[in-house]
Amino acid sequence: MSCIEIMNRIKFLILLLFFSPVVINAQSHSIYGTIRDSISGEVIPGVTISIASQKGGVLTNSYGFYSIKVSKGKNKLLFTHIGYGVLEKEIDVNTDVQLDILFVISKPANMQEVVVSANREKLESAGMSRHDLKIETIKKIPSFAGEPDLLKSIQLLPGVNVVNEGSTNLNVRGGSFDQNLILLDEAPVFNPSHALGFFSTFNADALRNVSFYKAAFPAQYGGRLSSVIDIYMKEGNNKEQSIEGGVGLLASRLLWQGPLRKEKSSFIISGRYSYLGHVVDGIGYVISKNFVTKNDISFYDLNAKLNFSAGTKDRFYVSAYSGRDKFYSYPLDESNKLKWGNTTATFRWNHRFSADLFSNTSAIFSNYNYSYYSLVDARQFLWKSNIKVSGIKSDFDWFASNRHTIKTGFAAYYNIFQPGRIEQKDSGSVIKEFH
Repeated sequence: MSCIEIMNRIKFLILLLFFSPVVINAQSHSIYGTIRDSISGEVIPGVTISIASQKGGVLTNSYGFYSIKVSKGKNKLLFTHIGYGVLEKEIDVNTDVQLDILFVISKPANMQEVVVSANREKLESAGMSRHDLKIETIKKIPSFAGEPDLLKSIQLLPGVNVVNEGSTNLNVRGGSFDQNLILLDEAPVFNPSHALGFFSTFNADALRNVSFYKAAFPAQYGGRLSSVIDIYMKEGNNKEQSIEGGVGLLASRLLWQGPLRKEKSSFIISGRYSYLGHVVDGIGYVISKNFVTKNDISFYDLNAKLNFSAGTKDRFYVSAYSGRDKFYSYPLDESNKLKWGNTTATFRWNHRFSADLFSNTSAIFSNYNYSYYSLVDARQFLWKSNIKVSGIKSDFDWFASNRHTIKTGFAAYYNIFQPGRIEQKDSGSVIKEFH
């Protein structure tokens, strides 16, 4: 295909996108808005919105936004989502209408046996190889030492294998664990494990929802060979402040969230700290009085997020994560010490151009660093390595009709890789420095 033919096709698509909304809007109006939880004020992705008299419908996007085409006059809308039941709204439409919804969690009820049957119909769409995990479900799964773990919960899904028993590394569809794309509020996270893989870096208290793709990844994620794990942090309760936490055998955690300006802005701060080394020392001393209590095994996670609205069309989010590990086990190997950790930051801007066009623009930063210390003999040295990613991306959701949602966007990233840097730990080392 020649360059001229390609340019003509691009021009045709641009004209089609430009004039299509005019044709659609001439025939119908839009009802649009954001759907939130009535208690916490958190947005709810994946809510189904349909017209009672018609088949099909639309879903809210990752930020709780929806837009549905309706005819002029009275329309009955149905809002449904697992755990929230069904909400009905009747709207008299003469122009585009903004309808923001506060969804109330339905109360459990005792039900009789239900038999579901249906005629065979053509399958129009399917979320192939995708799993949406609820944090409440993850917390109910039995876990090591009572610590809920996102990655170990994913290991229970079909098509996922464990690299080593008890670790959080994942082999998906036969791929290696470094072929998985793991995102926290759109920022990539590398080596998401604590204590050599016994715990993941994700504190379940700070998470809102998780989408796991084993195949057929949407184009917005770029390219990966095995899987995509897309994780979003909570936004914080915009109704009232709350503090919660827990003390476990191996780690303790604390979460504080609340509104800065009620129903307009909110924050969340969550922390987790593990004192695994002290536990190992204590158990070892009980077993043997000669046990050397020099273990330094610990890690921490710190999540923070702030969001605020600027009018009816714009909302801003700032989120950050920091986690760090120390690992020194005297009984296993007294000659070296390890340190590693991740730091991420994301700034996001949600903007509504019209009743049908929604955009999200994000600036992201991610830094993973690793250090290896040699502690004995004349070769004492420090090995450092890191991976840094900076980028900007913009995604657009166009609700063209009740059957078609068009997603497009762009992204640009700048990567810095430092495989290794060797430094002398002290003046007595015989190792030559390498940069």
